[in-house]
Amino acid sequence: MINILIVDDEFFARYLIKETLHRNFDNMDVYEAENGELALKMLNQKEINILILDSCLLDMSGEEICKIIRNKIKNYKIKIILATGLYYNKNHEILKLVDKYIMKPYSDDMLINIINNFTKEGER
Repeated sequence: MINILIVDDEFFARYLIKETLHRNFDNMDVYEAENGELALKMLNQKEINILILDSCLLDMSGEEICKIIRNKIKNYKIKIILATGLYYNKNHEILKLVDKYIMKPYSDDMLINIINNFTKEGER
């Protein structure tokens, strides 16, 4: 079973991602968090495999969350997808912290392909 956490302060964005995942995958539990604090709490309580993260939340940035995950939870094997409407230069610090960066709006197929690739990597 794969556990995915969607972190976005917009309810409708979380809803659309969750519906897309449920339509295309049978072997997943999908969790939601509306802010960074709740996301970090859930990451400490559940074994999350894939994090779909908005870069701009009301309480903290996606970059702050990534730094906490990568620096303070060192043994945590998690794939992070940064989904944002912001453009980041290829040398931006945040891109060193995430596994995949996608610009909003993105297609359902793009998200599904990324998750399929992550799950195939985990099978090896």
